[in-house]
Amino acid sequence: MITAKEFFELHSILSEIVKKLLGGVPPVPESVQESLARAESASGAEGEKPISEQDLRWVELLNLAVEPPMLRRSLKSRKTSEAAIQALIRFLVSKKPHLRGDREKVDWVVTYLFQVREERKGSPGGWFTSEIENILEGFDFLPLSMPGEEMLLEISALLDELKYFRKFSEITESRIIQRGRYLKGQFGAEFFHPTVLAAIVNYNFLLGRKIQALLQETIRKVSQFTPASSETFPDTQELLQRDYRAISDVFQQLTALDRKAELDEEQKKEMKKGAAEKKRGPEQEAGGATKAKPQSLEEQLIDLGIDPGRHAEQLRNRIKEIGMRIRSNPATTSLSYPAGALLLSDWEAKAFLTEYPATEESFRAEFARSVTSAIGIIARMDEELPAYFETKGAEHLWKRHCDALVYLLYEGRRQLEVLGELARSSEKRGLADKSKQLLSTAEKLEGYLGRVAGLF
Repeated sequence: MITAKEFFELHSILSEIVKKLLGGVPPVPESVQESLARAESASGAEGEKPISEQDLRWVELLNLAVEPPMLRRSLKSRKTSEAAIQALIRFLVSKKPHLRGDREKVDWVVTYLFQVREERKGSPGGWFTSEIENILEGFDFLPLSMPGEEMLLEISALLDELKYFRKFSEITESRIIQRGRYLKGQFGAEFFHPTVLAAIVNYNFLLGRKIQALLQETIRKVSQFTPASSETFPDTQELLQRDYRAISDVFQQLTALDRKAELDEEQKKEMKKGAAEKKRGPEQEAGGATKAKPQSLEEQLIDLGIDPGRHAEQLRNRIKEIGMRIRSNPATTSLSYPAGALLLSDWEAKAFLTEYPATEESFRAEFARSVTSAIGIIARMDEELPAYFETKGAEHLWKRHCDALVYLLYEGRRQLEVLGELARSSEKRGLADKSKQLLSTAEKLEGYLGRVAGLF
């Protein structure tokens, strides 16, 4: 329901944009002019009355002419009041049907409202569900569907991943912005649900803060190593106010310069290390050669320039996320990823239902841990494979996904041995069915490992 007061605010915002677009004032129907005059002078209960269907259609027509970037520029330049922004949110959410661009407008406008409030209060926002519910008071929303609940878990998983980013290049190479946009699009009509909007605003806030912090650090570092190139970059705040699609090239350029700065730093360290080893050389020769012990898995990965700790954390987060998803819907039989659906056997889904303490050494705990680890590795491969092929040819982007797949290949082979050993142990205990289940999961994992191994 859009009130007379809100109608006046909406018309003011949208008609101003259309006026600039057309180069003049659009012709306003006489009935709409009369409604606007009444709305402007309305007070009390009169201002809270719902507008007519004809007036609503006029606002919808104006909205149709306004693209999301136009709306962003207008709201920021005219210092729009919070009441007007709330009216715009209520209108966009209430529209039936939602048209192309409505989701993007709501995404930005709701986030912008809470940014305005944060600046006014001088304190960071928190979880926004109750405030959004207040804004949308009087609207009826059905409970979220199971797929909608699962998509919320996906957003939580993205935020878990974001916590571990320490370099700006990780933002671009992880494609977390594009993945977030993809997830938002998967909500469909449920995107406009207050619970989903609260999660979206929280995601936008945390992502924006992380990007700002890492972007400033990268520009500082690039300025030290290549002062000339830094002069071409716009102000950090100015960059963050633009649409990502308009500045993706700048982000990629920064990533490339950041990597170059890192390489220069590493080369200097290697030169110092080489000089130090050269000095120690004669002493080592006199003392005799020391027999080298075999490298651990972690050492092998580190030698390849891969951070096993970070990739292990991502794998643990994915296993936790799958567990949350299945516990929220125990009937789950498949997991959806960009590469397609990952089908789960009955025992594989059930393995996620109970979280066992790390100290528990029972067979049921070992069974669950080995199966969930295998499925987690497969799920991560399903995520990384499309990105690996999409970024091939862009080395600074591609390497991140290549490193992830190499880690998963090493870890998957280790997990294959764990499954095989537990299957043999189960057979000896007389648990033939459990042994077959473990071997079946191992076969599924082996198939994925074969696909990844074929890339290298």
